[in-house]
Amino acid sequence: MSCSNSENSPNKAGESESSTDVLSDTWIAHIWRRMVGLYGHKWGSQYGRAISENKQLSGLARDWQRGLTGVTAEQLKVGFAALEKAIFAESGESWPPAWPEFRKLCLSSGRDNIPTIDEVVSMLVMAKSRQGSLAVRYRHPLVLAIAQADGMDMLFLHSAKTPEARAYIRPVYEKLLGAGWADWPEHAYENTKGVGRDLPVPDKELGRKAFSGFRASLGMKQIADKLQGNDG
Repeated sequence: MSCSNSENSPNKAGESESSTDVLSDTWIAHIWRRMVGLYGHKWGSQYGRAISENKQLSGLARDWQRGLTGVTAEQLKVGFAALEKAIFAESGESWPPAWPEFRKLCLSSGRDNIPTIDEVVSMLVMAKSRQGSLAVRYRHPLVLAIAQADGMDMLFLHSAKTPEARAYIRPVYEKLLGAGWADWPEHAYENTKGVGRDLPVPDKELGRKAFSGFRASLGMKQIADKLQGNDG
């Protein structure tokens, strides 16, 4: 399960997350933003806006509010993780769920929705060319957490072969599986054109050194020497 950042939660002081609670209007608006980030115009064409012109929840939003009664914040994260994994598996061709389907995903085992290490490698590589928000590009908060990890060299990752990339990220992947990772930041659903403010500016020289060092650690010293200009 991912870890929650309280400042990114729509909960307000005094709101409870007990199993009998109806989600607040703030939570429903938050769900709408998440769904728009995942499905774009598909969500809007199917469900419209969460808040109507009179500043109240729309009829469809009220249906979701009633349908998700008793679902907690942690369970919502499980549901969204399941949607993100399904969207990735179907190359973005998924359509938005109805509330009964989403409720079922929320109440499922969150462990089943964690991307595998091979899926993480693919998501990280594809994130560079994918346009849209952080959530659209990275698909899962675990993937973003790995991209932001100290010392993570995305230049090396994009140039490495799959077995090398898998070996490279495995220590970070396994560490985060044990310790947990942060949920999406609030701006994760804002559309941006570049890599964004969440990732460090790449250092090409550092990337070359990391690449050659990693190859050397696999016993390919001659390749590493060539990359460093030490042909002898």
